[in-house]
Amino acid sequence: MGMEPQTLFSVWLFLLGSALGSFLNVVVYRLPRGESIHSPASHCPNCNKPLKPYDNIPILSWLMLGAKCRNCKEPISIRYPLVEFMVAVWFVWMFQLFGLSWEFANFAILGVLLLTVSIVDIDTQLIPDSVLIVGAIIGLAFAFYGDVISISDSLTGGAAMGGTFFLIALIGEKVMKKESMGFGDVKLSLMIGLFIGWKMAFLAIFLSSIFASVIGLAAIGLGKMKFGKPFAFGPFIALGALVSGIWGDRLVNAYLRWAFV
Repeated sequence: MGMEPQTLFSVWLFLLGSALGSFLNVVVYRLPRGESIHSPASHCPNCNKPLKPYDNIPILSWLMLGAKCRNCKEPISIRYPLVEFMVAVWFVWMFQLFGLSWEFANFAILGVLLLTVSIVDIDTQLIPDSVLIVGAIIGLAFAFYGDVISISDSLTGGAAMGGTFFLIALIGEKVMKKESMGFGDVKLSLMIGLFIGWKMAFLAIFLSSIFASVIGLAAIGLGKMKFGKPFAFGPFIALGALVSGIWGDRLVNAYLRWAFV
């Protein structure tokens, strides 16, 4: 007996997601270094030997190689298969939530864009404009052709979320007498608003602040971060955006039920 069509499609999405995750690993490594993302072919960053096709299979090659380069035996970070696995699972999860729909496409792609930005931000505390530009174009295209949000809602969302973070950055700089938020975070929030619209934009702002506060305080308490030291805020904006975009209506309704009991 063959697999059900939905199961078969989920398997295909997992394979597609893992392959896209493999490409994402190339992007997050090369973009901050100003290298081309399409040439040369994948190679070991330590010995520069090109990878054989059978050494470049998402997730499996890392396992088969024992997490080491075949040529120089340099350890290969677990981040490579982890990113591939995360994108693969994300694609399948979004399909399970939304089926084959515009919502699935909207949040599957947004998740990949935000994971890309988050990794680069963690590594360099910089957010690549090239990813944001591509994301903005995709977000507007989804709003124009899809049925998740209207084009006016998309544009208003970008203005609302980007404008709010811009004001926060200005006020923070005035109060603290130094840069409190990078302009990359402002541009990232603008791109996100194009995907989720203005209604969820304000919830995303609130949630990202909560996530940053809770995780930041926990990191300080565990000695992993020093108070007042700059940190990558992009991942928290990304997390707040995904939670609000996907589950925002449920969270708001649950809060209203609790508040007006």
